Amino acid sequence: MIQRIQTVYLLIAAILAGIMFVPAGLIDNFQLAWRILIYAGWGLSVIFSLFAIFQFKKRSRQIGSCLISILGIAFAYAVLIWRSLQVEEHTYNPLIAFPLIALVLLILAIIAIRKDEKLVRSADRLR
Repeated sequence: MIQRIQTVYLLIAAILAGIMFVPAGLIDNFQLAWRILIYAGWGLSVIFSLFAIFQFKKRSRQIGSCLISILGIAFAYAVLIWRSLQVEEHTYNPLIAFPLIALVLLILAIIAIRKDEKLVRSADRLR
């Protein structure tokens, strides 16, 4: 499980999405409903990234978990960007890049999972 590169990608993506729960001043001036939507997207991403790590024997379920995690991050990031454009105080926070990095890592994990699936299918043909 740990020796596979997609596990490392998924773990780092979960950590980066989890860091976004730390109050960093990103969404302090948002209303409670917007905060809940953003935290729900990040929480969904963390949960499904960690769930995907333990689904190493079921690669199709692992890819599905990665896709749900990508949707969670994309949703939270879209709400964050949309809402921050409406707020008059624009401040730059370096933590805003973490969801983008997590998205890239999740895409790399899907590529690695598909590569493993292709390798297993080619080995099954040889039997």
